[in-house]
Formats: sequence, structure tokens, C-alpha cells
Amino acid sequence: DDRRMFSGQVFCLARIAGEVEEQCQLTIRRVCSPAVRRGLQSSIVT
Repeated sequence: DDRRMFSGQVFCLARIAGEVEEQCQLTIRRVCSPAVRRGLQSSIVT
């Protein structure tokens, strides 16, 4: 299952990141979520 493999890779990278993981997730959520949501909405609308 590709999705399991992908989430496995992400988890592995997160483990490697260690202390940085939490800050990264917060930053990604803050920076990416609005853009991703906008992208999803526009792709749904279009």
C-alpha cells in the first residue's frame, strides 16, 4: 500500500528530525495549511 509506505517514510524522517520535529510540524501547519486548503477548495470548485 503506497500510502502506508509514504506515512512510514514521513514517520522515519520525523524520528530522524528528533527535537526539530515538533517545531517543523507547527511551522508546516502554519505555513502550508492555508495554501493547501485554498488549493483544495479551488480544485474542488473548478
